[in-house]
Amino acid sequence: VLRRLLKFYIPLALTPILILAAQPIGAAGMTRMPEALESLAVWAPLGGLIFLFRSSGIAYNEVAIRLSDRPNSYAQLKRFAWITGGLFSMLLVILAASPLSSFWFKDVVGLDADLAALGTKAIWLAVPIPLLTFLQSLYQGFLVNSHQTRPITEAVSCYLGLTIAGMVAGVLFGGLTGLYVALLTYSAANLGQTGWLYIRSRHLLRISPLSDQ
Repeated sequence: VLRRLLKFYIPLALTPILILAAQPIGAAGMTRMPEALESLAVWAPLGGLIFLFRSSGIAYNEVAIRLSDRPNSYAQLKRFAWITGGLFSMLLVILAASPLSSFWFKDVVGLDADLAALGTKAIWLAVPIPLLTFLQSLYQGFLVNSHQTRPITEAVSCYLGLTIAGMVAGVLFGGLTGLYVALLTYSAANLGQTGWLYIRSRHLLRISPLSDQ
């Protein structure tokens, strides 16, 4: 029993550690790129804003775990993930394209006009993240429900590896602003994590000829 418990729990315990490790890596990379101080000044409030829009996707993991063992549940859970995740990503687009972003950075956070403009431009690079978070929770739900947690750690390791590769590439080859490189890297890393989760959970997705319609 203990061995089964550890096999199930240890990968889940490692997951947040690996995710948190990506944060200082991003900060360390930005300090070695153009506009380092400006990027670091915007990094924290922008990260909080992105988390606000993706938090519902993180909570969706519990829903997917609870409902994934029901017959033909995948089609409905997938539809909800795409619609709701797409809605949150669209809200991020609306925020970036409207004066609301300036209000957030200037009036709420207290950044000056130049830093607020930098944050507004960077939001566009984070638009896919809310949708990808919903899809990650969907696939993780099926894996956890079936007691297969190792693929979750593999996916987060993929996320961490892509984050390191992207930041190193930004330092070595780029003249881009560090904040832009970091956001682009995190979006790409989330895409890689989502893709790996899908690959590793495909055998669990209960898809019938009618369930995906």
